[in-house]
Amino acid sequence: MDRIRMSLRVCQIRLRKTFTTPRFYVALLWIAILFHVMTAGIRGFCEQTGVDVTFWMLPFMTRYNGDQIIIVLGALLLFCDAPFLEPNSGWQILRVGRKSWFWGNMLYIVVVSFFYTICLSMIPVLLVFPNVGWETGWGKVISTLAQTNAAYTFDQEPLDYLILSRFSPQEAMGLTMLAIWCLSVMTGVVSYAGNFLVHRGFGIVINCGIALTALLLSKFSNITIGYYCAPPLWMNIASYKWQGYGNGPSMAYVYSVFAIVIGACTILSYLGIRKKDLNLWRKSERMEEKIRIENVTKKFGSYAALDGISLSFEKGKIHGMIGRNGSGKTVLFKCICGFLRVDDGAVFVDGKQIGKEIEAPESIGTIIETPGFLPGYSARQNLQFLAGIRRKIGKKEIDEAIRKVGLDPEAKKHVGKYSLGMRQRLGIAQAIMEEPSLLILDEPMNGLDNQGVQEMRQLFLKLKEEGKTILLASHNREDIAY
Repeated sequence: MDRIRMSLRVCQIRLRKTFTTPRFYVALLWIAILFHVMTAGIRGFCEQTGVDVTFWMLPFMTRYNGDQIIIVLGALLLFCDAPFLEPNSGWQILRVGRKSWFWGNMLYIVVVSFFYTICLSMIPVLLVFPNVGWETGWGKVISTLAQTNAAYTFDQEPLDYLILSRFSPQEAMGLTMLAIWCLSVMTGVVSYAGNFLVHRGFGIVINCGIALTALLLSKFSNITIGYYCAPPLWMNIASYKWQGYGNGPSMAYVYSVFAIVIGACTILSYLGIRKKDLNLWRKSERMEEKIRIENVTKKFGSYAALDGISLSFEKGKIHGMIGRNGSGKTVLFKCICGFLRVDDGAVFVDGKQIGKEIEAPESIGTIIETPGFLPGYSARQNLQFLAGIRRKIGKKEIDEAIRKVGLDPEAKKHVGKYSLGMRQRLGIAQAIMEEPSLLILDEPMNGLDNQGVQEMRQLFLKLKEEGKTILLASHNREDIAY
């Protein structure tokens, strides 16, 4: 149940960001522009005759190849940033684990695809409002424009009569929405798998290839072959083999292909998330060792960032690491956190091997590289999003952590307007707010003025007295002189 709850929380955080960024609305905007052109004849007919059109317009909006490709590209815009590795993703992963974070992302793709489908079904209705009426049947407007040449009077192609003859309005609407939803989910998981497992942008290339294939097959091949091989064309339900009519794919074929592609990409991504490096930003307890590094090697191509490193860090102390940029400090910290998998050797925290026995340290707070937050929210709201994943602490503990680093928890100022020093303070607050036993802090004094440095030094000393193990990395010797 905890894994389900944490996956739901990851999904919720991603949804908050989606609905507060322009990408979702840009996708809907160009769909609205497309549908505005396509409904021009319907609007003209309604205004001239005074007859209202029914709600069942969406099936006729998805019959043409250009329309289908634009809908696919809208879904691709929503998921082009898969696998959703953002500045604060590392903090989420440390709190929920790789698996819960992955399933939260998959659920997010399903949910956003559903919202996208609902919005597409409502846009034609909004465009012809107030000339919309409720009927359980197709209605006079759709029937007339599908069975006569009246549409030409308004510079519009007649609506597809095959849809009227084969389906009830409810069947046509349901099948069209289901096809759009499945196609959107497939677009999301293909983007995720390609971008994560192969290379950034590869998933986008695959989806664009699928859309282009649909266009080419419909234009230059046998129509039957085209409909069987191009998923975007399945939004046109007139192509389905239905109740013995039609030469296109059957419903069983269509949704079997959707299920196979979505399932295969999900499984491959799941297997990859367990072992692949996440480029984000064993001694026993009796011996009082918190961390043990045994002959660790980590290479990036031919470059060895770590080469046979062996270290140990005693529990309840502050340990400093100094070195110039590129010396391997950050890479070592990422290996300890579980973001990077070592090529050779082993990393133990509290006697448990990272990547084997556990995915990441069980009680850890960290800053690695530049702290990342949601810029459109306050300090308290950002920490509440992160704290809500595990639900170990409440508003009182969050506010206390913010005060400890010298910020005001009541401030409404958005983090996007913070200075570098204020963001650094807030990053330290998120690291300490859940009272972790281990703190991994990479360049924690970055951006702080002299007063801020002194305040953080006093805070770290107090945390050490409370029994915390703290690892600090800096290129400045004074920052780690305790």
